[in-house]
Amino acid sequence: MTNPHLDELLRLPPSERLEAIAELWDSLESQAELFPLSDEERADLDRRIAEDEADPAPGTSWPELRRQLEGGQGG
Repeated sequence: MTNPHLDELLRLPPSERLEAIAELWDSLESQAELFPLSDEERADLDRRIAEDEADPAPGTSWPELRRQLEGGQGG
């Protein structure tokens, strides 16, 4: 099945496709009830949020992670 809307989106330049992705993703927030979380998933998200708020230091950048993976080097 071909979706004409998707076909149209795929013709956009990459920057506009990324913008469309972000807008679509954000639009799901108002429908969060359609994606219920289990108690375990909610607890895991709460834990991760608390960890990030306690230590908001940035993680590894993609170029650095890629270098580590390709070179087999640890962080």
